[in-house]
Amino acid sequence: MAGTESWGVKRECPVCSKQFVLCEGCWRGHRYCSPGCAQRERRRRHRVASRRYDQSPQGQRNHRRRQAAYRSRLKSADASSDALARKVTDLTFVAPSAAVEPPASHAQVAMKPEPLRRSQAQAKTIASPRCSSCGRAIAHVLTEGEVYELLLAKRERERGRDLPMRFSFVRLRQAAD
Repeated sequence: MAGTESWGVKRECPVCSKQFVLCEGCWRGHRYCSPGCAQRERRRRHRVASRRYDQSPQGQRNHRRRQAAYRSRLKSADASSDALARKVTDLTFVAPSAAVEPPASHAQVAMKPEPLRRSQAQAKTIASPRCSSCGRAIAHVLTEGEVYELLLAKRERERGRDLPMRFSFVRLRQAAD
């Protein structure tokens, strides 16, 4: 496939609902638009699994054991802190003086954002789809089903069998014209 015939996959992030496109070189079945969204979803799933475990009989037993150990450590710490408290004789409380206000230079000023101004060249590059990961220009944006069909047909051609494809880059180009 030539460099101008690059394809990309358009996805919607299930966490933030942002649409993103990945080129054929970067796409590895990505589901999330960024590592931050992937991490956020992993944490959410971990919380759900932890909650499910905590509500199970085994999770409740382990929770009781941990709490009992914590309370015993607390009792021994309280005994030693009582002895320390008897040694301290006088603690005086110093009331703060009048509330300190920030200087006038720190006053927050509402600033109106400037409108974005783009040159025609920038507008052209923004209009053409680019890979969210590497920034490569993408000639054809495909759905995941079309990508899997494309990869299957490529694999079958390598094995010597020719599968008819329901779409082709030629048809995509004709539809664009």
